[in-house]
Amino acid sequence: MHRYARLIAALDAGLAPDPARTLIADHLAGLPPRDAAWTVRLLGGKALLHPALPVPVLRAAALLASGLPPWLFDLSLDRVGDLAETIALVLDEGPVRDRACAPPGLADWIAHAPQAWSTLQGDAQVERLARDWQALDADVRPVAIGLCAGSRRLRQPAALLQGAVADLAGLPPGVIAQRWDTWTRQADRPWPEAWQALVDPMATDASPTPPPLRPWQRLDLGAAPIDTLARLGPVDRWRVRHHLGGLRVQLVRHRGRARVWGDDLALLDAAFPDLVTAACAWPVDCAIEAELLPGDPAAGLQPRLGRAKVGPALLRRTPVRVRLHDLLSIDGQDLRGLARGQRLQRLQVLLKSGLPSPPTLSWQTAENLPAHDWDEVLRWHRGCREPGAAGLLLSGRDDPLDETWLLPAEPLTARALLLYAQAGTGRHAGRYVDCTLAVWNRAPVDADEARAVIEAIARQEPPAADDAGLRLVTLTRTMVGPDDATRTQVDRHVRAATFMRYGPVRSVRPDLLVELAFDTIEASSRHRSGVTLRAPRMVRLLPDHAPHEAADLCGLLAAQASGSAQP
Repeated sequence: MHRYARLIAALDAGLAPDPARTLIADHLAGLPPRDAAWTVRLLGGKALLHPALPVPVLRAAALLASGLPPWLFDLSLDRVGDLAETIALVLDEGPVRDRACAPPGLADWIAHAPQAWSTLQGDAQVERLARDWQALDADVRPVAIGLCAGSRRLRQPAALLQGAVADLAGLPPGVIAQRWDTWTRQADRPWPEAWQALVDPMATDASPTPPPLRPWQRLDLGAAPIDTLARLGPVDRWRVRHHLGGLRVQLVRHRGRARVWGDDLALLDAAFPDLVTAACAWPVDCAIEAELLPGDPAAGLQPRLGRAKVGPALLRRTPVRVRLHDLLSIDGQDLRGLARGQRLQRLQVLLKSGLPSPPTLSWQTAENLPAHDWDEVLRWHRGCREPGAAGLLLSGRDDPLDETWLLPAEPLTARALLLYAQAGTGRHAGRYVDCTLAVWNRAPVDADEARAVIEAIARQEPPAADDAGLRLVTLTRTMVGPDDATRTQVDRHVRAATFMRYGPVRSVRPDLLVELAFDTIEASSRHRSGVTLRAPRMVRLLPDHAPHEAADLCGLLAAQASGSAQP
């Protein structure tokens, strides 16, 4: 348990993906199979097998163990921001243990302590929690309490965990990704046998399809100046295409069976059963790199993702355009050593031979843009938002190394009002840096109309019932940026302008204007505003601007359609 606590503390420090992957692999290398299985399960975002303890029970146990008055504990929680960390801080110093006596491992601790806590009720449960917390070492308490509270704050991406397990087992990440689906279904109770099957180099995979091939490399050029682009050599050596920002996948068909692999080596078969069925009917075995785009922009792809099963009705509502980018293998022959132009020629031949296409799918290839010099490439880059693209992709015509450069489009911007705020966690604990931003449902007639709505919100009056009435609509949620001075300024504003509390959330008088940057705006039935932003980030505060200057939904959608920024 001590080793797991140290691992969590190191990951909480904010490591980059590569050091985090190495750290997890080194941690797993010295663990028994039961502890390693539980470690991967918990880092993957899975909870304990026992129900999470209710917050009132945790709070009562903390008050009993610490002897603090309720108001002081609540004030501490408000400053720290995390319940488990607050409880660990208010308890007395943990016992000084003899390190020669090895503490129980993660699996042994889970098999005893949480089970005992969850089986008790009422005062007996509170007293047992308080007593056991005091017996834990101080460095173990935040992790132990967080697990029992159901916290998944340090959930790691599946691709990172698969890479760490692959490093441990000495296997390619694609092989671990192929076994990952079986592991996640068997890891409801992480037995050592399931872990051994995951990392065994000699195990025979039950999947009839091979793992995905290495995807192409993408390097971000950013808003590159002309001299940086010129270093890539003559422009005729490169294919220039629009980057539509779709879902990158790899389609693998082998002996009549097919799989859809995501960019992070996650299986997407359940989300796209029509694509799996179509690929199974292909005339040859092959691996194709593709991009999935919504056939109906208003519907998008999000309704399909994360579902255990996609039914016929949802398939009809969410058609998919499959944009084919590259042919990686065909009939067992690896084509990645060939020049890209040769691979694309063979892909065109395959496409012309007639790929089966159900009504919910349509096939297409990425068209090249005519570019005679780098100045013309930059002109395409400046106007790439007009067809709805998120940038340009540059890939070598005769390069077998699969190197692709991305020139992202200039971000869209909008002015929004701060409506809600919540305290952060980790290094941002105790400061209100998690912000919900809002825009007007329509453009205000004048400053007085906007001011009247803000005053009504501060008086906690309900919004206008008629559709034509002016009101604020929540647009997105993002962290404060880009520097610490901005975070401090927002935190002070939230504390001064709060007029209502909903648990950890603070309702703020919406008169602080901020500039928001984002990549795209898309329709979404899951959000009250009807839209969702991709990659929203706060650019700067606009304290000298009036609230009526905030954006409105109609203006944002028009800006997205025209490829320009909202003023």
